[in-house]
Amino acid sequence: MALSGEGAEAVRIYADLIGQALNQQKVAPSELPGWFHSGELAPTYFTPAFTLEVSPVAISGHAAGYLIALGFLHDIDTPGSACLLAVQDQDDYAIYQLHDGFAGAGFFATLRNPSECFVKDVTDDGNAEIIVNQYSGGHVGTTEITVLDITQLPHVVMPFNPARDRSLAIWNGWISSYPTVEGTTQLEIGVALGLYCEEYGLSRYQWNGQWFEMTGGQLVFGEGFAGGDEALPDCLKGISDYVRDLGALDAAAALQMAYSAYAPTVKSQRELLDELRVRQGLYSAYAGEFEAARAVFNEIVQAPAASNSAWIRPAQDFLLAFEAPTDLLSACLKVTACEYEVALPATVAIAYANAPLAQFTGELRTAGVQIPSEGWFDFDADGRDERWFDTILPSAAEPELWIAATYGSVTKALLVGPRPVLDSSFVYINDDQPEILTDLGNGQALELGHHPLTGEPFAVVRTSKSPNPIIETLERFRALREQLIHGSAPAPIYEQLLEIDQLSTGCPFEVTETSGTVVAYYDCAAYRYTLALAAELAGKEREALAFYRAVLSDYPDSAFAELARARLGL
Repeated sequence: MALSGEGAEAVRIYADLIGQALNQQKVAPSELPGWFHSGELAPTYFTPAFTLEVSPVAISGHAAGYLIALGFLHDIDTPGSACLLAVQDQDDYAIYQLHDGFAGAGFFATLRNPSECFVKDVTDDGNAEIIVNQYSGGHVGTTEITVLDITQLPHVVMPFNPARDRSLAIWNGWISSYPTVEGTTQLEIGVALGLYCEEYGLSRYQWNGQWFEMTGGQLVFGEGFAGGDEALPDCLKGISDYVRDLGALDAAAALQMAYSAYAPTVKSQRELLDELRVRQGLYSAYAGEFEAARAVFNEIVQAPAASNSAWIRPAQDFLLAFEAPTDLLSACLKVTACEYEVALPATVAIAYANAPLAQFTGELRTAGVQIPSEGWFDFDADGRDERWFDTILPSAAEPELWIAATYGSVTKALLVGPRPVLDSSFVYINDDQPEILTDLGNGQALELGHHPLTGEPFAVVRTSKSPNPIIETLERFRALREQLIHGSAPAPIYEQLLEIDQLSTGCPFEVTETSGTVVAYYDCAAYRYTLALAAELAGKEREALAFYRAVLSDYPDSAFAELARARLGL
């Protein structure tokens, strides 16, 4: 089941068996690894042997706790693993399911799903958290990091970022270390900068009482540029993307470091260094370091990395346009590397942070911002209206919605996002969430929140997902499968499974994208085997034999082929 896409059910069964061993069979926690026996019929690459490991963990208010990991452990090619928590009070044990790390669509030999759970206090409260590190993909993939609070049971997921994401997903990322910065433990994450780039970023996250927030980051370089000139475009793009999440000062410092680290010989690639310097100058300006920004742009004009560089003219245009802080946005827009969504709030922070909200949009119009519509609305329902306004860039396909919100005596401009239809009406959404949400239309809702420590406002847009017919069909299939396994009448279940089977000429949970990539939402061998078992239990012997043979012929390397062979008596 763990290999078939039914990881959640497999983990539940494992939890029940381990609970019985501890409470009824009186197996000691330290004896569980020897007590555990893997259930595969024949250990192969496609049906690896599972093992079990136990680590003690202190849990306040309980006699003892034990973190249990089970699956095909310590191997990059694992189909996944699971983590449980056994909590002891006197002679009784309660078992809690922490993490199902098995592949949701079943085990595929070309994909990897290694996961691990370990103990670390990353909130400095004296209580250990459980950190889950889950990788999914092939040679290149995504790491998901989840932090679990076990001071209350069942556990509570500790979210990341103002959006309160349940996990932090990093492409080709990894947990690097747990540094202490100014007396506070931080979670340091390595971030790949590109497919061919050997340099990387280090991002630091810290618990603020409500979520883990990014507090800073830096680039890490070796002795020289390891990837060669051919990898430079990939690296520089990765660096430009990475620094967007840093503060403006950190971003400018990182870009300066990158400029100093690379020394390409090809003119077209040396021009990339000039682009890097332009971005450095812009981030210096975003941070209010105007003299540093002018120095960088002057250097591009007077001593470009590439002779006759295409970036000389934009640097000159910026210098001519930028005379005062209020010129930041208009000067930035003369450079193709300008990031409007960064430049506008930077201009507000530098020049208009103390402007009354009633005059705010007028000040922006004076600075050259096109504002076709504006108004007032209390987005956070605190009794005070915020100022909203739309902006239009000459090159933009549609307007963008912004909110000017105050905290203390300071005003901050927050980008909400594209706004296809200009409409001055906003209404609250009552969907039983603790946050105040405002309907933006097109299935989007806005949360205007405030940082728990500083009170600084932030905007999070939540998008409702369109129903996925494959997922809906899969949920129906799983419900029928659950009924079948637990003894419900097989004949009507089989008839409903046949209806699902008729949705596709092949496997209804497998689709081919326009790129030719096959995406599986569920292990098709497990699906066919369930269909065969239902037919057999319903007394449809001929149909059952056909389905079992289809499992053998279509999925010969699957663990379900072994089960089908056993049902056929082969």
